[in-house]
Amino acid sequence: MGNTQTAVEKATPIVEKIEAMEKKADNDQDLMKSMVKALDYDPYLPTEEADGIPSSITFRPVMTLGLIVYVLAVTFPAAILVLTLILAKLLPYMYRTNDSAVARRKAWVEWTKSERCPKIWKDIMVDDALVIEENYWINSRGMALMTITTLPAKTPIKGVVCSCHGYSENAGFLKRFEHAMFAKAGYAVLAIEYEGHGRSDGDITLITDFQRLCKDVSKYFTEKLLNVEALKGKRAFWMGESMGGAIAYTVYNINPKLYSGVIFYAPMLKIADEMKPPQFVIDLILLLVGEIGSDSFVGTLPLSPTADIQKAVFKDTRKRYFALNHPLNYSQFPRLATSRELIEITNQIEKSMESFEAPFLLLHGGADTVTDPNLSKEFYKNSSSNDKTFHLYDGMWHSLIHGEPKENGGKVMCDIIKWLNKRA
Repeated sequence: MGNTQTAVEKATPIVEKIEAMEKKADNDQDLMKSMVKALDYDPYLPTEEADGIPSSITFRPVMTLGLIVYVLAVTFPAAILVLTLILAKLLPYMYRTNDSAVARRKAWVEWTKSERCPKIWKDIMVDDALVIEENYWINSRGMALMTITTLPAKTPIKGVVCSCHGYSENAGFLKRFEHAMFAKAGYAVLAIEYEGHGRSDGDITLITDFQRLCKDVSKYFTEKLLNVEALKGKRAFWMGESMGGAIAYTVYNINPKLYSGVIFYAPMLKIADEMKPPQFVIDLILLLVGEIGSDSFVGTLPLSPTADIQKAVFKDTRKRYFALNHPLNYSQFPRLATSRELIEITNQIEKSMESFEAPFLLLHGGADTVTDPNLSKEFYKNSSSNDKTFHLYDGMWHSLIHGEPKENGGKVMCDIIKWLNKRA
């Protein structure tokens, strides 16, 4: 009898361990199902691409002005006509009706009330499981920057995610789906739209000083984490997508003691050498646009030669149509000053990545052609962090969560939330 009891006692921990493993597997399956369900906006995907943002300058008035100049000209009339034709084509491309923040805000309000605004997005705004607050935060230069806070309404807050969106993106449309998923998993999400992005002040996508932008982001999140009662004492994590990864990297180093880790997905941490223009071209840009952090008219011009980035972001074409079906999108070439700043910040990150010590989760699509997954491998290998995890998703493109089939996006969200749960 004594031997029998001993055998049972020895078996009990094994049975309990098996039961715990089965329970964890069930929880992981439930989490995966909830993430896939949250990303199921397939019924709302459009069948064709929406019309682009119209230009604020049309072809006819510029051409008319040019013809008048031509008639009045007494010398080199042919040259004047050619110049007029060039301007008639170039100016409408360079200027859009959503260039200014005021125009974007007005267009956004109209869009949210229109049939173009997807019902699934509107449903998030009235979901009783969420508390969503939008406010303008004023930076040290008097610029109004849109901020969005998303909180769980029915569950305790486990931790805080400080979300950094990508270049030409915003925190109010696709990011709202992500933030809702995090909130329903128990995480508060703080987000800010940088100057020149979304509904924040500034010409659309214009970045003239990347370090100044990062200081804005750092100051806002620091104020929220230290002053909002519900967030005090909660572990906070940076999360950055694409250009937002460069921002998260930079801002974490401003105040590392306040944060418990960083989530990078498809991060822009370095520009591949084969993607950079020749050094003499970079030197010419600096000569025309001005030194790092400076303002100039030339710097505002959207003339940086690049491939069509939007078509390389979303694997599913209909999801690209869905993602760009709002008045805050930008489809021109990057502005010269913005390109200058992005080249500079990635050069700085490349030189300092070996000293990066923060715990981090790094996610990248194996077929991403916007930001190179090989550079993420290099960062993972060279960083000095003692707590680092890297997921490379075969065949996935740049937009890991919204540009892929919902099962793929759900898998990425699950990996992020499970990483957070272990640390929050």
